[in-house]
Amino acid sequence: MNNDYAEWLEKEKSWIDEKDKKLKKQTLLYLPLLIGGSMIFFALIGILAGADLKGVLQNALIGAGIGIGAIPFFYVIMLASFPAKHYMKNLKEQVEDVLSPEEREEFASQMFGLKGSIEEFSWTDNEKFAGKRETKVRITKDYALQTSSNGAALMVQLQKVKKIVADTREYTVTTRGGGVKIQQTVTVYPLYFYYQKPEEGKKSAYDREFTFKRREDRERVSHYFNQTLLRDEECKIL
Repeated sequence: MNNDYAEWLEKEKSWIDEKDKKLKKQTLLYLPLLIGGSMIFFALIGILAGADLKGVLQNALIGAGIGIGAIPFFYVIMLASFPAKHYMKNLKEQVEDVLSPEEREEFASQMFGLKGSIEEFSWTDNEKFAGKRETKVRITKDYALQTSSNGAALMVQLQKVKKIVADTREYTVTTRGGGVKIQQTVTVYPLYFYYQKPEEGKKSAYDREFTFKRREDRERVSHYFNQTLLRDEECKIL
């Protein structure tokens, strides 16, 4: 049997490991800020308490020690946001939980462009507190795969698709800081995929969902689906 699937997984791992490496470097840049912020905070406490210069400096040194001591805890917390482990887990679940070993090899061959053409769309979103997030949608004759550098992965079996629905969804995000509550409305532009035979255990009406932060990115992808899937009269794109 070919090893296209194993080779493809290695390629995906190399891609996400590079993203993971960049994020870890960015995290290291925040560590001096953690120490500096702790020093300033404790120095201000000394000033507000009426301490003299020596007392303020002693407080700043205490803050530096606490900041340094907090680095391991900060790094452990940040580990949860590093995408590589989550990405490979999500990717394997999407492919291996639904495809047989033979189908996985076919899937990988198509993703390599060895069997028919492959169309790829990619873009970068800037996210607050999370930096830049790269998202890719790859489409072959039988599969569509959306992946993101934040660790997300979702695969659609196009031969099972009955219809695709474009939608607009809004939700409210609440953040708190300094005793102030801020509510922000976020808009996303999903594509819902409905299979001819709905999957068992699905809580939603649709079987798969590609989510886009910008309408123009969704329109690029849906336009390609319109050009390809609409050749099959059984599939409708709404």
